[in-house]
Amino acid sequence: MLGLQAEDLSHTRFYQDVLQIGREEGEKLGESKLILRQLGLKFGSIDASLEQQVRALSSERLELLGEALLNFQNISELQAWLVKQN
Repeated sequence: MLGLQAEDLSHTRFYQDVLQIGREEGEKLGESKLILRQLGLKFGSIDASLEQQVRALSSERLELLGEALLNFQNISELQAWLVKQN
């Protein structure tokens, strides 16, 4: 192609930035899947709009939700928590 080997590209700042973004997105996806699974076990299925709100949370907020959901008694507490996050 441009005379560059794959190893050459792996040392570039751009490559490292893309790799880091991919890692962060992968972690966030895993966190949201775990939280949604926990919510499903605790409350049964949750509606799509709540699921979408959970998926839209940052990694930091997902961690907070993971702790907070241990104290939720019903789905309305989840809804109230999500409202406070906006």
